[in-house]
Amino acid sequence: MKAIIGAGLVLIGILASVILTHAKDFSGNVVDVPEGDMIVVARGQDEIRIRLEGVDAPEPNQSYGPHAREFTSRRALGKSVVVLTKSEDKYGYGWVVGEVILPDGANLSHDLLKAGYAWWYRAYSNDKTLGQMEEEARKARRGLWADLKPQPPWEWRKARGPK
Repeated sequence: MKAIIGAGLVLIGILASVILTHAKDFSGNVVDVPEGDMIVVARGQDEIRIRLEGVDAPEPNQSYGPHAREFTSRRALGKSVVVLTKSEDKYGYGWVVGEVILPDGANLSHDLLKAGYAWWYRAYSNDKTLGQMEEEARKARRGLWADLKPQPPWEWRKARGPK
């Protein structure tokens, strides 16, 4: 009997976790693209900054930064998207980290990687499929991989010091 009750409590805990996780998922229209790996989604009266999970695109003033932003704008700006919230900002910037699903069902982070406008952000993601997408773009010399030695954005930011 105790085993059944214990299993039931575990199941309730798992279901509650799934429900709470999905409760943070939402949809809305993309109203701005400040950077290649960040969008702003209107949800009711609120505008929520979304940092794309698992990728790091060049900064706006970095080589290929404008290209990454333009690519993301073409794919998402003005469109209704679904945001699958993975986490909330830990550093006080007020953004959400999440997967963004486009109206055609594509994952925006995946599209950025495949086009060669972002790196797999290994420091914050262990999704090896992202690494495979980056490697395919690298081999095909798409986007920023046309450069022989593109500088990762985390190195570019570090070289410039704190904001």
